[in-house]
Amino acid sequence: PLARRFDAGVGTGDCGGEGTCCTCAVEVAKGLDALSEPSSQEVQMVAKRFPRWRLACKATLGPIEQDEEIVLKVQPRNWDGFYRDDEVE
Repeated sequence: PLARRFDAGVGTGDCGGEGTCCTCAVEVAKGLDALSEPSSQEVQMVAKRFPRWRLACKATLGPIEQDEEIVLKVQPRNWDGFYRDDEVE
């Protein structure tokens, strides 16, 4: 899983890599097609609202036939505009 490389070197998030907490969510800025298909659980948790996001604990490199460049943005929940106005007190 991508989490082994990009989860700050401290494990796989709050859920231990079960894909239930979203603490390892990353935005795939480039190379989304090089990754495995998201599970239905992952789609429900992040991809419906953020189609370029993946859970790093669940995403793996898919079969690739040539060199691929993958660009990830970590900690996307910290970015401006993540929370809608009705979600912030």
